[in-house]
Formats: sequence, structure tokens, C-alpha cells
Amino acid sequence: MNVPAKQSYRDVPIASHGGGGMLMPQTFGEVVSFSEIMARSQHAIPKHLRDVPGACLAVAMQAMRWSMDPFAVASKSYNVKDIIAYEAQLIAAVVHTRAPLKTRPDYHYTGEGADRRCTVSATFDDGVTRSYESPRIGDIAIKNSPLWKADPDQQLGYYSIRAFARRYCPEVILGVYTPEEAETFRGPENARDVTPKPSLADRLASAPNSNAATAGFSQQHVISEIGGEAEEQFISNSAEPPSQAQPDTPAGEAPPTPHSPAGDQFEDSPAGRASGECGGDDAASTAGDTSSPPLPEGWSIAYAGALRRAQKKESLPKYAKAYWDQYGGWLAHRNGPNGESATAIYDAFDQNFGDRDAIEALLREII
Repeated sequence: MNVPAKQSYRDVPIASHGGGGMLMPQTFGEVVSFSEIMARSQHAIPKHLRDVPGACLAVAMQAMRWSMDPFAVASKSYNVKDIIAYEAQLIAAVVHTRAPLKTRPDYHYTGEGADRRCTVSATFDDGVTRSYESPRIGDIAIKNSPLWKADPDQQLGYYSIRAFARRYCPEVILGVYTPEEAETFRGPENARDVTPKPSLADRLASAPNSNAATAGFSQQHVISEIGGEAEEQFISNSAEPPSQAQPDTPAGEAPPTPHSPAGDQFEDSPAGRASGECGGDDAASTAGDTSSPPLPEGWSIAYAGALRRAQKKESLPKYAKAYWDQYGGWLAHRNGPNGESATAIYDAFDQNFGDRDAIEALLREII
């Protein structure tokens, strides 16, 4: 029996397309050989592909289907929840070049701020013009890319062209997802608990009336809601004063001395108890203040970032007080429009301290 000789990567031809060069493997063995070389290319590919020939093979085969450079496609790939996801820019490029379109897609924007929408229209080879209108930008839940803030129209355009393709030509991007889409995937290890849960108001009303110094807030809830790489961005985005940026209570320093709440104005609020315990007479002096000084945009994330600094549960009241002191003290906000959310954030940290998953699940509901 004649056994075909093993082909070397040196035998893989390069074809010219539009003045450029493109690898043209003819057999699966040639693609495997190329993937093995690709996996050893170090800084030419992202870290999640280095020394992983199988992942490089998947990217290379995807690039071949799109008639694109495998290294260019690899540079736009990410590892999200053990799934290879691709940058929105790449998916937009694929739709522009591979979809059966007679005209290039047209992007039209309407509305302002949270009501901003994008409509993508294009004429297909069959002569029919089809369009897709995005949801309000304020209704899009997952916005991990910094472009959502720096250049929202660009990112909304990426979102819309992707959805346009999923609706009218899904074969073009079949099995291909952006990192934001991959974030929503759930396997057995990430199964969601669908058991009906009480509302936020019900949970606050039934919270135990504890006199512990830390009643009311919790650290790991925020981490679990944000998770993974977003932690660094979460910390950097939290507008904390220098006093909050310090690590937890230094060795040898005693934790804040608990004080009894002044009067009964705190009895229904764990957040109020925490602030009152650290605030002493100052807390009592502002108990009758019903005004609510304005909080900056994104205050809830900054507040959770402040609580996240606590390395032990006993330090949570200290960081809670330090945050609210910037804005007139906790009592100035306790009965305001943000009081319930602030209390829930603290409770998430306090009641689940050390349980990252539980904190993440709660913060997704609150923030």
C-alpha cells in the first residue's frame, strides 16, 4: 500500500489576491502543520492561542472560510468563558465582505442619549432591501467595550450589523460570537437559579435587625457581579478619594469602635446602622436632615468599589462611612432616591462576605 509522504509547511502554497498574499492549504494535514507553527509564534498571536495548536487550528479554519489572514483573525479573538469569541469589528468586516449584498450596508442613527438607536439597511443580491433597527442604547444590558462610552455610535453600529446578519444571513457568522454575546452563555457550571425570589423591597424589609458593627453591606457581591478581568476596570472607574484608596486596616490598628445608633432613626436600615455605628454624634446631628445632596453618575459602582477595599468584614462600616462623608453623610441620603439601592449594595457585601458568586449575583440585580 502506498503511504503518502507527510507534507511540510514549506509545501503550503501562497496565492495572490488583490495584490496581497494568502495561505492556500489544500489538505487538512497542511492546515494542521500551519496551526502547529502558528501556536509557536509567540507575540504574533494573543496569549490564549500560544502553545495551543488546537485553538490555532480553529482560528485558521475560520479564517479560511472567510478568505482572511489567520493571524489577522487571531489578533481579533478572545477567550471568554472557554469560548473563542471575536471582536465586533471583525464580525462587521466579515458581514461587509462575505454576506450576499449588492450594496454596502447603510447606517442611520436616531434619538439622543439613552434613546439612541441605529438602523442598518442593505440591498441583497436578490434585489430586496432589508433593514434592522437596534433597541434603545439604554436597553442594551452588556456594554463591556470602552467604545460604549468613548464612541457609542460606533459600538452601536457594530451591535446592529451583527444583529442584521443574524437575522438575514446567519450562515455568514454561524457559530461566531462577540465577547459580549459570549458573556451571556451558560453551561451546567454556570446554571442560573430560576427559583422565584422576593423583591428588593421585601428583602430589605425582612433583613435581620442586628447590632453588629457590620450589619448592612457585603464585599464579594460586587466582585461576583463584575467578575474576571472587569475587576481592574471596576476599581479604576471607582472615584474614591485618597483616604479610600488605602488597603484595609493596618496591622496593629484597632478596627473602628462600635457606637450605639442615635435614637431609632436607624432601626430599619442596616446601612444606617453601619454609618451610625461609625459616625457617633455626627450621625445623630443629621438625623433630621431629609435633603439629599446629588451623587455623581456611576455612584453605585464607586460605592461598591469603596466597600471592596475591605479585606475583612469588620472593616466594611469604615469604608461605607468614608464614602458617604464625601456627600454630606449617610443620613443625608438614607431616605433619598438612592437610599434603598445603597442599602442593598452594603447588604450584598455584609451578608455574603467571602462568597464571590453570591455577591456577583446580587449586584447584577442592584447596579
